[in-house]
Amino acid sequence: MSRPVFPTSARAGRILALIRKEAHQIGRDPSTVIIAVILPLTLIFLFGYGVSFDARRIDIGLVIEAVTPDSGSFSAALTNSRIFAVRTARGRRAFEDDLVAGRIDGVVVLPAAFSAAAARGDPTPIQVLVDGSDPNKAALVRNYLQGAWVNWLTQEAIARGQSAAVPITVEPRVWFNPEIASHHYLVPGSISIIMMLIGALLTALVVAREWERGTMEALLATPVAITDLLAGKLIPYFALGMITMALATATALFVFGVPFRGSFGVLALMSAVFLVTALAQGLLISTLARNQLVAAQSTMISAFLPSFFLSGFVFEIDGMPWPLRLLSYGVPARYFVAGLQTLFLAGDVWSVIWPNLAGMAALAAVYIALTALKTQTRLDRPMTSRLWSLIVKELLANWRDRRNRIILLIAPMVQVLVFSFAATQEVKNVPLAVLDESGSVASRELISRFAGSPQFAQVLHLGGAAEIAPTIDSRAAPAVLRIGPDFGRKLTAGQPARLQLLLDGRRSNAAQIIQGYALEIVDRFNAEVAHLRGLHGPPSVTIARTWFNPNSDTLWSTVPGLFAVLTTSVGMMVSALSVARERELGSFEQLLVSPLTSGEILAGKAASALLIAMGETTIIMFIAMYVLAVPMVGSMTLLYGAMVVYLLAIIGIGLFISSLSSTQQQAIIGTFMFLAPAILLSGYATPVSNMPDWLQTLTLVNPVRHFVVIAKGAFLKDLPVAVIAAHLWPLAAIAVVTLSSAAWLFRRRTG
Repeated sequence: MSRPVFPTSARAGRILALIRKEAHQIGRDPSTVIIAVILPLTLIFLFGYGVSFDARRIDIGLVIEAVTPDSGSFSAALTNSRIFAVRTARGRRAFEDDLVAGRIDGVVVLPAAFSAAAARGDPTPIQVLVDGSDPNKAALVRNYLQGAWVNWLTQEAIARGQSAAVPITVEPRVWFNPEIASHHYLVPGSISIIMMLIGALLTALVVAREWERGTMEALLATPVAITDLLAGKLIPYFALGMITMALATATALFVFGVPFRGSFGVLALMSAVFLVTALAQGLLISTLARNQLVAAQSTMISAFLPSFFLSGFVFEIDGMPWPLRLLSYGVPARYFVAGLQTLFLAGDVWSVIWPNLAGMAALAAVYIALTALKTQTRLDRPMTSRLWSLIVKELLANWRDRRNRIILLIAPMVQVLVFSFAATQEVKNVPLAVLDESGSVASRELISRFAGSPQFAQVLHLGGAAEIAPTIDSRAAPAVLRIGPDFGRKLTAGQPARLQLLLDGRRSNAAQIIQGYALEIVDRFNAEVAHLRGLHGPPSVTIARTWFNPNSDTLWSTVPGLFAVLTTSVGMMVSALSVARERELGSFEQLLVSPLTSGEILAGKAASALLIAMGETTIIMFIAMYVLAVPMVGSMTLLYGAMVVYLLAIIGIGLFISSLSSTQQQAIIGTFMFLAPAILLSGYATPVSNMPDWLQTLTLVNPVRHFVVIAKGAFLKDLPVAVIAAHLWPLAAIAVVTLSSAAWLFRRRTG
């Protein structure tokens, strides 16, 4: 049955009435202000300080098999570096346990023949051992050590009066971010992740609560049109979201000192389009879910996690398999991340802004259309025995709802399969632009080496210097290799030739990795040129070995960490909403008048959450081992034992939040206030050692940090029991404190 058409003035009055209703609701509910103000400010501070690719300190074990003046000189060069913290020993066995336990990041071995080979000018091999459980950091450690080694060799050659020149040198220049400070692009990118989470949460929870309480049906029974209802819901939260965006931008500019080179008008336009997209996605989630538990879990699964993994904020989209690269086009944050990084660091580059605006607008239109369609469709459609009984009741409560079953069972399986491949910081399949002003045989030969590299998908040939800026500005290529007109002539004459490598600093981590690839290719080319001239090859020879992950397979690193993250998410979601849901729906009073004591009620809820979480993590572990082929070299029994202790700590936190909350919305906010910082500060995305010292100390009370270490150690390292125990006792202490606190608060709140 179609709805009657009313005059425009009457329609405007109804929309204004809906807006006033929502504004009053926002003013009455402090949890909405927490979502819109406290949560985003907390997150941007944590992203700004806690997520970093800038190494603050690299702990190195230096093995000197024979003490000589040369080995002492190299040791002093490492020790005097601001980045290395060096410990020395005479044998590598002194550092093996430290490398396994993660107390050092790498080991450098200077062989006994080191000094004699260096004196003869022969290639001087040194061995570098790195921890492959984090391939990105392992590559960073290798690059830093290679740079330190080359610098030392150069200085030694100059001191001995030898020529330190190589046939070709590379001069890198980083555009937009010359300091290569990762927070210059991570902080703008984090704003998009925060706004996606906040926007989706604002509408998903508020509207789902109306469905759950039955007040949405009352609204739909009025003459209000579906489009009027959607407008009345979106506009107040849109205004609140824009205030949040302004606060986040001010924090980026004035607290973290991120430069802003674009115009605020364009920033406001992009923010408005993105916010409408996020709010519309939240409305769609609430319309499909119709209860706050499913809406909260759906927001985490479909808004926050895809934005974190598939937007290019932390993980490189070009390094993902092609199905995930295709899937990323359906993630709104992908477009906003690219737009914000360009506005902050490069300026108003319309070749980047217009396509990203169009992508966000298209997704917003799809979400709004689906929400209107689904809303219309819904409008048209009519002690031991007691404790066991409670556990069964809790399990059935979570299992009865079909949508909840999908969230609890299917979603983690999909997440581990999708995000395992998405969580990569490898830079590959990227285009490289080349300006060859030489046109010589040597330049064409060098270009062919880049074209044949698996890291570069294609080589784009530029016609002149005027094409360099538009190529980098529009992100057509992340790097431009410029070969000067005298390159071939100088190389033929035996003179040093120079190359210029221009890098896009909007993603400084990728820029450094691409620079490393280019230097490796040029080093190999230099060795061939030196050999043809009958000269000694470059004296810099490092033999790298990666422990625990010899092929540097990112799956081996990301899956154990993702296993810990998903375990945390499941345990928190199930436990944090258990008490608040019953209290809000009115079934909690029935429990209180039953023969169950408050302790039995809490134990039953904790046991059911533990069983659900253990069941799901077992499925995830099976997928990791038998589908993704991640090895389990440690003890599964130890891992399961540690998992029980860890889940008790997480469930204790969840039950404390649930006991403290009067409504599900408050419990959900509390859950996100814990989950987001806990995951960010766990060392899963970026190393804990990159954080400021005060923040590293704070992470010691983060249970996720300890379990990430245990999970990676169980899968890849076969951690000794003593090392596991060192991380297990903090988890046990956290479990005791949180469960005791939850029990005390629960008894206090229930009288």
